[in-house]
Amino acid sequence: MKETPMNATVAALLGSLVGAAAALAGTILTSIVALRNERRRQESKTHATYVKTLRKRSGAAFAQFFIIVQEIEWISWYGANHPGAIDGQRIKTYEDGINKAYGMLLGSMAMTASLSLTVYNEMLPILLELYEVEERVGTALRKLRSERSAGIKELTAGGSRAKALRDGLPPKLNHIMTAAETRDE
Repeated sequence: MKETPMNATVAALLGSLVGAAAALAGTILTSIVALRNERRRQESKTHATYVKTLRKRSGAAFAQFFIIVQEIEWISWYGANHPGAIDGQRIKTYEDGINKAYGMLLGSMAMTASLSLTVYNEMLPILLELYEVEERVGTALRKLRSERSAGIKELTAGGSRAKALRDGLPPKLNHIMTAAETRDE
């Protein structure tokens, strides 16, 4: 068989075709890498927004935990240090403050649950402990009317439990927030 020499026009066309194919392949590969990078950047941005919102909502719940604990500690302080100052008006002020804070706390917890049931479930034991301490203090306040000395003693004990709860809140908040940042909900 006789070989036909390639003329310059055919060689130029083949060279152009190979060059165009390489350029097209490079463009496609570059586009695929750029799309993957953009998707990762968007996922990272979405996760950062999620964590920021979760921190804000659960932080609002923890703020209400602290407000309720402070109310309990304050009325308990009166019980231990100035029991004569606990009258009907002071009890009403305490109850009004507690009820308002509980409403805000439960609303904040609901907003947290809408983002992360895991974080909500980690906050739930704190809420239950707070309920228990506050119930004890509420019972002690009612007892003041009939058994003043026993009520004062229980009120003081409730204050000690509230202080322990308050001291435990920052590490619990830190643990919950750290765990939330590493989870995908």
